[in-house]
Amino acid sequence: MKAGMRRLRTEKPVHLSAEDWDVMTEGRTLCDDQGELNIEAFEIVIRRQLKLLVQRHMAIRMSQAELHDPTSASILFVLKQMMLTLNEVEDFIAPECTPDKPT
Repeated sequence: MKAGMRRLRTEKPVHLSAEDWDVMTEGRTLCDDQGELNIEAFEIVIRRQLKLLVQRHMAIRMSQAELHDPTSASILFVLKQMMLTLNEVEDFIAPECTPDKPT
């Protein structure tokens, strides 16, 4: 993972601490015997991190919009509700296939 992160073309390098890795891999339960991720576990980790990023950005934008743009705040609130509903539907339909749970 570290080697792959170094190859990414980002403005700032991505550094993962051991603590970051433990959180991302659920205490390394998603890792194989060598402490690495297979493709399925990698997808779970990346999807979960993307989901968390979207949630953080949504929360920031919602708080800003509440102060300056009530219409946008309402739209963002509806989008957040839709995301929550989608998560519930995913868990109900195929709980073993959601990004938060390995198959």
